[in-house]
Amino acid sequence: MTPDQIAAITAITDLDALLELWKAERYSVRDGEVFAKDGLVDPKQFGQGEELRVLFVLKDPSTNGFEKSRPNGTLCDWIRAEEPRPGSTWFVVAHWAQALLDGTTSNLVPSGANQILQKIGAINLKKSSWRKDGGSNTTADNDMVDAYTLRDRDFLRQQIKLIDPDVIVGCGVNRPLAWLLEFTPEEVERFLGASKGREWACLVRTERPAIVLTKHPARAKVISGDPSEPDATGVTQPTTVGEALRLMRADLLKGAKSRSTEQAG
Repeated sequence: MTPDQIAAITAITDLDALLELWKAERYSVRDGEVFAKDGLVDPKQFGQGEELRVLFVLKDPSTNGFEKSRPNGTLCDWIRAEEPRPGSTWFVVAHWAQALLDGTTSNLVPSGANQILQKIGAINLKKSSWRKDGGSNTTADNDMVDAYTLRDRDFLRQQIKLIDPDVIVGCGVNRPLAWLLEFTPEEVERFLGASKGREWACLVRTERPAIVLTKHPARAKVISGDPSEPDATGVTQPTTVGEALRLMRADLLKGAKSRSTEQAG
């Protein structure tokens, strides 16, 4: 991509305009490849009052999900209309969002999960469910997700910049997200190393956004009978992503408020 093309992307200040250019520039080549628009589920409910601005980053759309029911390929329309069933990807995302937005991890019902999802941002690194083998992508092709992330990096960075999250929750996208957000070598070693074999790892930076890496929602524990357990040093550690997010919410809110005050000043 040329410097002029990058400058044109970074000059865009409207999410819809960015997605339209993205679709035209990157997703008009292959017949049958649906560009799945994403972003803020309901812009009017995102980051209202003192609520955190929470962005979930996932790999790519599923051909078993919204693309079959929404011909225009708009992820946020599908989320707004969906009441996710317990145990599904978006039900788990709602559970995690609840922990960050109101500090609770109570059991959800589908209608309650839908209400919580209205308040989040959600994007896929790869905007299409197309696969090189022609198959259904109920399981993402990680190499293709990495390749699309590399190819579309300037679009993705501008999309995240315009959403302006307080916290990013990366759902099974540790490697491409660390590269996309330009982790320092020390952060890569400390953060990605900490996430191996674990349900979650968190990096609260001095600058926004804070970053949480988790397993894919479909593979992570949601509810645990024992919400915490001591680690090798005797420090109590949460056993689920939801509990971890609930516990870190106060620090995230404090950081968001202090940054907001600095910006206002």
